Amino acid sequence: MIKVAIITITYNSSNVIIPFLKCLSESSFKDFKLFIIDNNSVDETVEIICKIKKIDVQVIENKKNIGVAAANNMGIKLALEQGYQKVLLSNNDIVFDKNIIGDLVNFSKNQSSSISSLKIMYEHDKDKIWYCGGFFNFNKGLVPEHLGIGQPDFGQYNHLKYSDYAPTCFVLFDSKVFSEIGFMDEAYFVYFDDTDFFYRVKKNGNFKLLVNQKIKIFHKVGSLTSTSDAKGKKSNFFISQNIQNHFYFLKKNERLYFYLFIPFLFIRYNLRTIVSNQYKFSFNTLLLVNKSIIKGILK
Repeated sequence: MIKVAIITITYNSSNVIIPFLKCLSESSFKDFKLFIIDNNSVDETVEIICKIKKIDVQVIENKKNIGVAAANNMGIKLALEQGYQKVLLSNNDIVFDKNIIGDLVNFSKNQSSSISSLKIMYEHDKDKIWYCGGFFNFNKGLVPEHLGIGQPDFGQYNHLKYSDYAPTCFVLFDSKVFSEIGFMDEAYFVYFDDTDFFYRVKKNGNFKLLVNQKIKIFHKVGSLTSTSDAKGKKSNFFISQNIQNHFYFLKKNERLYFYLFIPFLFIRYNLRTIVSNQYKFSFNTLLLVNKSIIKGILK
């Protein structure tokens, strides 16, 4: 029997975690243990977790928010120490049916896949795709892009099997992947941590990411991070983390390309601040953007 460690990070997750735990408790696949790494939640998250009865769970309560990459590493290392063969990195702002975990495990086994993911739909618009495969866009500074994002699902991408990138909303790994690739880079507090990991997988070349297009989960996109403010504009937190981590990611993984691309990215991020309706155009926003660029270059 394959043993699966499910790792999820909580941070003020009380508004999403109950449906997630319900999905796990109703799962037809039972041979799993849930590792919850709580990043110092100040809401009712921990109280909710403590009421879990139907799931084998281990909770780590951090005294401060150590970020996504570091928290995932804590869970992965615990799973490896306890002998788990498979590690499932999962968000807790998702919902899924009772067969999903078993279906993904069987897919991984039948395809001899070291890394397996699935189709991810918007939770608020269940017929639309959020992810069904991904690639690194060279022309945009190797940012990862989702195939089919925002499109109604007519099965138009069901022929796709291999992918370069997957968000770690629900990805199943063989434990050996971490032995060879290493762990998440803890320099990323949030954003680009999974980008960096899958780019390292791609460069390594010994593992392939397979996407099962026949099974799907539903994702409450943006519910766990401060992506946007009340008016739908990108938050200062998102702007700062996303920009500096993008520059750091390029500098770390493709140094020559990074130095050649600095002028393009500088112009791109500043223009986006001015012309995009997703950004609040102000002097303070422009200042934040350029401070974040400098931080990323020096990181």
